[in-house]
Amino acid sequence: MTTYSDQFIWNIVRKQSSFKVQKKQYKFSNHPCSFNQKYNFTNSGIAAQKAVGLKKGHKGKGVILSFKKKENFNKPNKFVSQKGFETRNKESQKKVMEILKKNDFCPCYEKKITRKYRKLGYETKKKEVEEKKN
Repeated sequence: MTTYSDQFIWNIVRKQSSFKVQKKQYKFSNHPCSFNQKYNFTNSGIAAQKAVGLKKGHKGKGVILSFKKKENFNKPNKFVSQKGFETRNKESQKKVMEILKKNDFCPCYEKKITRKYRKLGYETKKKEVEEKKN
């Protein structure tokens, strides 16, 4: 099987993709491995060989980590692996980092994940404070 470069794949996919969501002039991505949900080459979970996604769990509880696996490249239904964590605390963040280290992701994701955890945690605390006021 031949493999193509990430840039070549992105040039084919970028204009028409089922994950593309466009609102006014902004483009977003619904792909589970799109880390920032921006629709461009650097944040693309479609074209990159290694991609990580982190988003809120069901009903705002917990975190869902999704990442691509090398070994299931030919099987689209098993290509993206998802792991759910019930809480958003330091322990679950450490588990996320362990999973990424096992799958040979670069250490640059560590800073991105800590920022994302802070952002997700802040939003939930803000909602809890608003509910207590009402």
